[in-house]
Amino acid sequence: MKSADGLVIEDITDLNFLQRLFTITSAEEDYGVHKGVYGTDDAPVAVGNLMIPAASGIVYTFQMSHGILGKDLSSYLPVFMMNGNGGYALDLELYLAPATSALKEYGSPSSDMSYTINNPVYNLCLLRMDASLCDKFNEIVCDPNEKVAIPYTTFRNHVSTLTSQNNIAHIHESGTNLKRIWSVYSEAVQNKTGTVLPFVGSVKTTESTHKITKYNYKLGTAHLYNEPIEESINNNITLKHVKNAVWSSEKPMILSKTNSAKTGTLFEDATAGMFLTVANMTYSPEEMKEVCQGISSTNPIELNVSFNGVPASPLLVHNFCELGYNLTIQNGMVRYEEQKPGSQSVY
Repeated sequence: MKSADGLVIEDITDLNFLQRLFTITSAEEDYGVHKGVYGTDDAPVAVGNLMIPAASGIVYTFQMSHGILGKDLSSYLPVFMMNGNGGYALDLELYLAPATSALKEYGSPSSDMSYTINNPVYNLCLLRMDASLCDKFNEIVCDPNEKVAIPYTTFRNHVSTLTSQNNIAHIHESGTNLKRIWSVYSEAVQNKTGTVLPFVGSVKTTESTHKITKYNYKLGTAHLYNEPIEESINNNITLKHVKNAVWSSEKPMILSKTNSAKTGTLFEDATAGMFLTVANMTYSPEEMKEVCQGISSTNPIELNVSFNGVPASPLLVHNFCELGYNLTIQNGMVRYEEQKPGSQSVY
């Protein structure tokens, strides 16, 4: 995401992994839409028939869940004040994920998987302002001593390869309002069958060496948890940390539902692939009301994670750092700024 002047406001890699993280921490209805449930009677072959080259394809809707185009942004964007020399406010670049990260084979297809997206349509909610109000905003934004500041949250991804039983992943980030670190673990090469983008690490995983036996985060010289999180029977401790991380212990997240075998939650289910870990640096629900509570990420950050054995093939950990910034418009220029400028300490 760039401003009209070419300034990079957001840059998120592996957005497909982040989007799956959003959906498994959402309610069942939102999860069903993202998963591709186009009707209760649609078998996989019926959906597949819509996607062959001779067919019309599937109409897929994607909603931004982050950043300045996210559905949770607390303010409207004054796009009339953000137009640069190119005559537009924002420059959005989207890249397709590999086919194995978006589709799964059903049966025995005759050729390798591939896909394209045709006729993209952007749906925006626009409000027209009164001319006098526009003039007032323009007066503010063009005043060198005044500015419009809009808080927003974005994510930056740090990928590390895990090849040993005991691993340390270093997270090099620069920001003054680091709210959370969401860590999802995956195989380096995605399979063509099974769950789309499965997250590994659960105690119930069928691959013994993919089982995470303990983990902790280190911020500077202090650990986030007093003792490493260790689980061997279920993942209920980690599940509670995940739900508490967004200050919604009672939120009906899909990952906390009972699995089909009634043996545990989907969070730990061997086939659902929903396990993840989180480091939460906020300390009260007021964080959800734009009260800054994060830490200065200039402090060294480490993820210490141990598996049940040496992985047979390398695993990846995607550490998504959730960061708070202000989008500012001042003197006719669009910029972003730190929400706690000059801070170098842990809050």
